[in-house]
Amino acid sequence: MHAMRFRLSVIGRLLLGSIVTSSLLLAAARPTQAAVPPAWFVIDAESGQVLAAQNADALHYPASLTKLMTLYLVFDGLEQKQLTLGQTFSVSRHAADQEPTKIGLRRGERISIHDLILALVTQSANDAAVVLGEGIAGSEAGFAERMSAQAKELGMTQTVFRNASGLPNRHQVTSARDMARLARALIRDFPDDYKYFSVKRFHYRGRTFLNHDRLIYRYQGADGMKTGFTNAARFNLVSSAMRDDRRLIGVVLGSSSPTERDRKMIALLDRGFATGAAPPAVAARSSGVVAASEIVSALSPISRAEAAVPRTAIKSKEPRRWAIQVGVFAQREAAIRFASEIARQSEAATTRNRRIETHSRKNGRPLYRVQFVDLTQSAAAAACRSLHRQRHDCFVRPIAD
Repeated sequence: MHAMRFRLSVIGRLLLGSIVTSSLLLAAARPTQAAVPPAWFVIDAESGQVLAAQNADALHYPASLTKLMTLYLVFDGLEQKQLTLGQTFSVSRHAADQEPTKIGLRRGERISIHDLILALVTQSANDAAVVLGEGIAGSEAGFAERMSAQAKELGMTQTVFRNASGLPNRHQVTSARDMARLARALIRDFPDDYKYFSVKRFHYRGRTFLNHDRLIYRYQGADGMKTGFTNAARFNLVSSAMRDDRRLIGVVLGSSSPTERDRKMIALLDRGFATGAAPPAVAARSSGVVAASEIVSALSPISRAEAAVPRTAIKSKEPRRWAIQVGVFAQREAAIRFASEIARQSEAATTRNRRIETHSRKNGRPLYRVQFVDLTQSAAAAACRSLHRQRHDCFVRPIAD
């Protein structure tokens, strides 16, 4: 079967050109097992309120958390009707030769997209991940380029993908904050497909594969995400749980054992649920807050933010050509209310330099981005650092001419 071709969004196409530069910058600072301490990050899935964080922007190897992006692109293809669940892909020698974990696919056999999805969410099958990448993009390398482009579009400024599975590659890196963004994107953009992550058993060719995520068996409200392990990455986990109509997302990277990883995640989620939700004007769905899949933002030092913008813009001598972006909303009224709240908390944000930027989603409905413009680069960076301390999302960006 000919490789499926995805229609990248306009943002994705523009960002493809920056991938090589960003990849080199991130690879130069790639983590080493001995040097990188464990990291964690917990957010309220609705509002984006940060509930706990440690080393949230440190670079880590994602291991099989990589498959969350593989699934994001699969779900996107299904939504755009470029793929169907019953469609089958052929297993190449490259896919069949992947290291475990795997479901033992044989070269030349065909397997449906539905079964490939289940193989990823339960067994974390590396052979299935490669079949999906090759079937969609023609090659695993080509699929990884699409993964990195989508990561940039979602605001994952510290993430680079090199394969569809998460098997070791020293240039494939991410952060706890970026993985939380991806988890929010999956939940918001594909609510009907998110149910796959709670599947506990997958039956294929006479074998039964159990979901590796132990929290869905033992933690109240947990309904999925993904585990990951390599020798260099150590033990990783992304989890989501809902209690009393409130959903939290947690990320733990670099734990010393699966038991320690699960214990840490449980403690973080317990603490998060014990913490009050953000004010209703920010947290409630009726306020029009939009999830991370539609927020191009980075809660990180300015050096990280600069890695995602053109180098010519960074070198510019223009004194007042920078902005901060602090949120994205589905309703203009909610965006204006939030902008007023930010203006009370930041000297750099005023009604005079406020900008509500309209952007259209794939479904044609508008989004409203809250920005404060006409800042120097240093003033914008200082404003974001201050807002980060107050648990607000903030992204420094150059203003296009």
